[in-house]
Amino acid sequence: MNNYETMFIVKSDLASEEKDKLLKQLESDIAKQQGKIEVSKVWAEKRSLCFKINKCSEGMYYLVQFSSAPDAISKLKQIWNINDNILRFLILKK
Repeated sequence: MNNYETMFIVKSDLASEEKDKLLKQLESDIAKQQGKIEVSKVWAEKRSLCFKINKCSEGMYYLVQFSSAPDAISKLKQIWNINDNILRFLILKK
């Protein structure tokens, strides 16, 4: 099990319950891959982006720290790439 940190930029125009649902979905995706979440929080609300991403000029940042097997990372990337509410994400090995 390796430790990872992931930063997500998500659409800022989501409703409050949609934001909570998205964060729970991200946690659920990690848990389905036998990952253990250490920290999951909103890092910043409605920050201006330097350039538009998918026609969005503002984004909300989520920070998730978790431990998981290395082979689960490629599966998580596939799942998160098809989510329309996620503008960008970056997974770093700690």
